[in-house]
Amino acid sequence: MPSIAAIDESFDSRNSSVCQLSIQYGAQLFSFAILDLLANRYVALRHYWFTKPVSPENQADHLRILLNSESYLLRPYDHIRFMYLSPTSVLIPDQLFAEEKEESYFAHYQDIPKDFTIQQASISEIHSKLLFPIPKTVHQYLTNQVDRISFHHQSCPLIHSLKTSLSEEHPESKASLFAGPKFIDLAIFSGNRLILYNSYPAATTEEAVYYVLYAFNQFGLIHEETPLEIHGFIENFPGATQQLNNYIRNITYSSFNQSYRFSPAFTTLTPHHFNLLLNLPQCGS
Repeated sequence: MPSIAAIDESFDSRNSSVCQLSIQYGAQLFSFAILDLLANRYVALRHYWFTKPVSPENQADHLRILLNSESYLLRPYDHIRFMYLSPTSVLIPDQLFAEEKEESYFAHYQDIPKDFTIQQASISEIHSKLLFPIPKTVHQYLTNQVDRISFHHQSCPLIHSLKTSLSEEHPESKASLFAGPKFIDLAIFSGNRLILYNSYPAATTEEAVYYVLYAFNQFGLIHEETPLEIHGFIENFPGATQQLNNYIRNITYSSFNQSYRFSPAFTTLTPHHFNLLLNLPQCGS
């Protein structure tokens, strides 16, 4: 299992009660990051790719093995945020949201397996509720195992990062792309209004590039002017950035959020791989 690690030499897991732990997990990867609240400083990050995808029915047992292999992950933290990577979610404006209709919101999109539970999160920047499913066994294991845990979806830090990057004095159209395993997420703001958030299945570079260009054309974005910021593992789609650059002239990779401090060990990391994980504390609890 390939591993990436950035651990500050001063990190002491016995101080976990003044730290927050962020975890991202999906069928093909596992990452965690630890934020020292007293110093507002990230002091540890570790990332694994799996040799083969883990099926939903096996993910709880798999998580148990991973968390026990890093014993300090089970210590008491100020808060734990768990982000489940998935192409499945629904955004509902606050004024249209009704608690009793949670399951029906997915009816026009896809069936949610009975062994999944629907989680809810608020995205205050766009006055919306986000609904997303995770396996029931994963939810049960984590809520029984640790205290002060909240559940999240990658769309929250993606939308938050994009919204906060816009200038209120000079609003503009801007897009953000998250490249996950076998799917991409795309968010687009026009001025201060979210006009698109969607996930697209993408098994190949050609599919990923097609969906981005299709969305730019669908919303009439000017290819030469509209910025596109890349998050996640775009390297999973070889040559995608180069192909997009043939059409979209203002492409950047996301960089570390300067509202946090970072251990010198983090200089070995590629920022856009982990920025959604590192920005997860800004999504509330």
